[in-house]
Amino acid sequence: MGKFGWTAMDLVPRYKEEHVFIIEAFIVHSVRESGRKGVILGLSGGIDSALVAKLCADAIGPERVLALALPDGKGGKDLKDAQRFAKSTGIEFQVVDIGPIAAAFEKRLQASEADPIARGNLRARAR
Repeated sequence: MGKFGWTAMDLVPRYKEEHVFIIEAFIVHSVRESGRKGVILGLSGGIDSALVAKLCADAIGPERVLALALPDGKGGKDLKDAQRFAKSTGIEFQVVDIGPIAAAFEKRLQASEADPIARGNLRARAR
């Protein structure tokens, strides 16, 4: 036992339901403290963003969650996955093409198409 009468292990949730409860309580608290009506999040179609969206929807209600997909162009399978997921959870879903934004940055910064890492980083920052 530590000097405060508890150890770090006492703080570790024992069941996955406890993890979910703690995370959802944090979301509710954060939204309340921010004074906002809900949350806006990125929904890529991958498991990470889907989990965050589901936790938010369960915590504060799907009507208070806006999910944005930010593809560079038309998107693809991931965009379709994101759309299906949002529909199945009742979350509002919008698509914002970042292609024109990224192209404007590339033009202004004279980014070379020969440097795919720089182009990828630029798109990540645009998102």
